[in-house]
Amino acid sequence: MSVREEVRLLAMDLPLGETMKGICPRCEGGSSNEASFSITRDASNVLLYNCYRASCPTGGAVHVSGELIQTKWKPRSIINFYTGERLPLRPEDIAYFYNRFGINKSAAAKFISRTERGEYLFPVMSPQQYERGFVVRQPAWKGIKPPNSPVVGKKKAILYPHNDAPMQSWYFSKSARYASTVVIVEDALSAIRVAQAGMTGVALLGASLNNDTVREIAHYKPKEVILALDADATDQAFRLGRKYGLAFPNFRVAILEEDLKDTTFVNAALGIRRDG
Repeated sequence: MSVREEVRLLAMDLPLGETMKGICPRCEGGSSNEASFSITRDASNVLLYNCYRASCPTGGAVHVSGELIQTKWKPRSIINFYTGERLPLRPEDIAYFYNRFGINKSAAAKFISRTERGEYLFPVMSPQQYERGFVVRQPAWKGIKPPNSPVVGKKKAILYPHNDAPMQSWYFSKSARYASTVVIVEDALSAIRVAQAGMTGVALLGASLNNDTVREIAHYKPKEVILALDADATDQAFRLGRKYGLAFPNFRVAILEEDLKDTTFVNAALGIRRDG
C-alpha cells in the first residue's frame, strides 16, 4: 500500500480542519518509533501529510474534494478518554513482565506504562500504530506476585476508547510489519508474545469478534489467520470461527492448553514448527 493510500485510509473519518498524529508509514518512526507523522484535513477537503523526522522525506497532499466528509463526527460508541497520568515502568515492573510473561524490556517499555495508583496501562494500537485508547489493568495475575497491589473496588480491566475505531490492538514483529500470519488473541500480553514470536498479534480486548474487527483484519490480506482465545474459551473460538472464518482464505482455531501469555513456546502452542 502506498503512503498516499495509507493517508486516505487513516484520515477517512478525520473532520474538516482537524489534525491527527502518529507513526510515519514510510520510515515507521525510526528505531524509536517516534510519532512524527501528521495528517491535516484543510478547509477545502485536502489531506496534507508530513513526517517531521529530518531523515524522512515523506510529505505531500491528497486531494479528496469529491468525497463526502462529515463536518461533525457522530460516534457510534461511547467515547471515554483516559485522563490520568501515564508513567514509565520502573525496573521492578520490567523485571516482573519478563519473569512472569517473557515480555522483553523493549516491548514492555513501548507497550506498557503505569498509572499514578500503580495500575498498568496498555495503549490500544491501530494497524498504523496510532493510539485508539487505553486499557487500565489491575496488577492481579496468577503466579509471580506483581510489584503493585490492585486498587480496591476497581474492575480488573477498564477500556477507555478515544475514537470510534474497532477496539482491537495490533502488535507487530520487529522483523516484519504486517506479518503473513495474524494471530487473534484476547489480551494485550498474549498479543505481545505473538509479536515477539515473529507474527502479527491482534488483541480483541475480550473474547468476541464483530463485522468491524473482522473487516479491519481482512483488509490487510493475511495469508493465515489463527484464532487463539484463552484456554477456557475454546468453545467460543469455534463459534466465532464458524461465523467469521470464511472472511479469510486460510483460517483455523488453535486449541490451547494454556493462555499464550502463560506458555513458554508460542509457536509450538499454535502448532507452528518454527521456534518462538
